[in-house]
Amino acid sequence: MSDEKLTRRLDFNDMFFTGVSYMIGAGIFTLMPFIIKYGGKNAWLAFIIGGIISIMTGLSFARLNFEYPVNDAEYSWIREIFKGKNEKEPNAAVNGFASIVIWVVGIMGIFAQATISLGLAEFIGTYNLGIPKHVITFFALGLPTLINSLGVKHAANVAKTVITIVIAAFLIIIGAVSKFNKHIGDNNLKLDKKNIPNLLRASFITIFAFTGFQSVVQLSEETTSRSIIPKSITASVIFTTIFYALVLISVIAIVGLNKASNTIYPVSEAYNVIFGKNGRNIVTIVSIICMFSTLVIGVLGVSRLFQKL
Repeated sequence: MSDEKLTRRLDFNDMFFTGVSYMIGAGIFTLMPFIIKYGGKNAWLAFIIGGIISIMTGLSFARLNFEYPVNDAEYSWIREIFKGKNEKEPNAAVNGFASIVIWVVGIMGIFAQATISLGLAEFIGTYNLGIPKHVITFFALGLPTLINSLGVKHAANVAKTVITIVIAAFLIIIGAVSKFNKHIGDNNLKLDKKNIPNLLRASFITIFAFTGFQSVVQLSEETTSRSIIPKSITASVIFTTIFYALVLISVIAIVGLNKASNTIYPVSEAYNVIFGKNGRNIVTIVSIICMFSTLVIGVLGVSRLFQKL
């Protein structure tokens, strides 16, 4: 592992938005119809349950990170936890297991960024700009890499700016409920006991929307204090949980439960109600921005992981 020291520049604000950037992504557009379909009138509760599960997972990562605040995360955690009490260094089996785990995490990170860049190319391709897909994919990966090469603070600031735009776009839907609330009654605050099995199914689907928050631990050696990572993980998951629940309640209130559960893009339908035919274009643009934000943070995390290997 590399012994090169990294400069501690990232504060709580940087890491909070980094965690949010991992979670608020284009995936919510594809997951929401399934969450609404299975969750029904209690669909908002599915996000609360999924968020609580994610918070508990996040607290586990936070505790381990507080004890071992290093960028290679799982590698050091496995080596330190499973080595013998009287051993200065873990045995070959533990080292081997730790190495396999961290390389799997790293390679999965590379594939994840590649997949997101292809998705980004697909969304941009809908505008028929005549740009070859491989060129779009090249810049989709190249630009975040260039931003990261300028320094971790630059990458964090870009991600912070981008995710603020994305949040503002979703706040339009939440705010529009004051005017477009014909179906507000389709959200039920009382638990439908008959639908609990499907609600749990929806809850576990929401966990995919929170995937990525744990990756902030790969920036542990660049935070200004040890406590920042645990605090930012917890705060970002809580914020995203509440935010997603409000967005879902708003979407159902605007388009209705029946239509929201039977369309591929309920968020797009909500924008259509608010802005007319331009709704789909807005969703496409927001999706592109979401993916770009995820790529900036994803490339940053993967680069720091391999810097330690």
